[in-house]
Amino acid sequence: MNAQRLLSLLSDPLQPEQPALGEWDRLVRIARLGSVASLLHVRYEAAGALDALPAPVLRQLRSERTIAEYRIAMTRWNLQHLAEVLGPLGIELVLLKGSAYVAQDAAWGRGRLTSDVDLLVRASEIGRAETALRAAGWRFGEISDYDERYFREWSHELPPLMHPERPLPVDLHHTILPVSSRLRPDAAALVDASIGLPGTALRVLAPHDQLLHTCCHLFEDSDLWHQMRDLLDLGAMLSASAGDPAFDDRLAESTARHGLQRPLHYGLRYARRLLDAPVPERSAREAARRAQPSRMTTALMDALVARSLLPAAPDRPVTASRRWAKRALRARYFTRRFPPRLLALHLWTKLFRPPRPTALG
Repeated sequence: MNAQRLLSLLSDPLQPEQPALGEWDRLVRIARLGSVASLLHVRYEAAGALDALPAPVLRQLRSERTIAEYRIAMTRWNLQHLAEVLGPLGIELVLLKGSAYVAQDAAWGRGRLTSDVDLLVRASEIGRAETALRAAGWRFGEISDYDERYFREWSHELPPLMHPERPLPVDLHHTILPVSSRLRPDAAALVDASIGLPGTALRVLAPHDQLLHTCCHLFEDSDLWHQMRDLLDLGAMLSASAGDPAFDDRLAESTARHGLQRPLHYGLRYARRLLDAPVPERSAREAARRAQPSRMTTALMDALVARSLLPAAPDRPVTASRRWAKRALRARYFTRRFPPRLLALHLWTKLFRPPRPTALG
C-alpha cells in the first residue's frame, strides 16, 4: 500500500492530498529501498511542487538528489575515459541502461541513481576491449575459478572491471542476456540498429530496443526484488513513445526478430497495472498472442510481482507471503537462466564446493 502511494506521487506530484509528515517518513525509506528517492526530488522539482514538501522531507530528498548527481557525474567521467581508451580501436561501443540514459540525456535518466557503467561490444571484439581496458588500469577483483568460468562461458558479460582511480565499475557485455538462458536475442542485430551519439565514439540502443532490454532485465535477468527503479524507467519510455505508431511497429518487429515476446508481455502488463502507463497496441497484441502464459501462470505471476517488485515498509517484518514470493521468483530466475544440467552443476558448485579465489588482475 505504501509503495503504491509512492508510485502515485512519482506519477503525479501535484495531487491535492499530500502525505503527512509521518507518512512521508515511511515513503522516503521505501523510496531509498527502491533506489528512487532522488527521483522524487526530480519529479517534484519538474512539477514546481517542491514547496509542497515538508522541510525535513525536502532536505532528505535533496541529499538523495545530490548523491544521484554525483553518480551521474562519475558516469560521465567514466564514459569519457572509455571513449578515449576504446574509441581509437574502431570498436562499436554501445551503452546500456543507466549509462545510456545519462549519455543521451534521457528525461528518465535525470536524478537516476546509477551504480555502474554497462557497455556492449560485439562478441568478436570483447577480447580486444578487455585487453585495452586492462592496459589502461582496469582490473577484475578476486573471484573463484568456477565464477571465472561462469562469466567467460555462460554469462552475457565479463566480471566487473574496477579502476583504482574511478569509483564506478564497468560491466563489459557481449549480449544482453546470458548465453545459457532460454532466450537468445541477436546481439549483432542490436549493435547494427544502435544509434551513434553526435560528437562521441559512443552509441546507444535504438529506443525500442532500450525498452526491450529493460523488459529483459526485469523479467529474464533479475528476481524482481525491489526493482522499482527499472519499472519507472519502463514507464517513462512508454510515456515518451505514447501515440507513435512508428515506434510501435519497430518495437513489434524487433520483439519478433529477437524472440522476446514473453518479457515484453510481462513488462507491458505490469507497467500498465502498476503505473497506468500507456501501452503500444500492436506490440502488446503480438506479444500476448505469441507468448501470453496460461491463466494459472498469469495469476501466479501477478501475485508474485505484487509481493516482490515494490519494496515494503522497512520498519515492518517481512511477511511470509513476501518471503515465499522472493524464493519463487529466485527459482524462476535460475530456471530461466540455466538449462537443467548446467543449473545442477551451478547449484552443486555454489552449495557444496568451497570457492578457490583467483586474482584476475
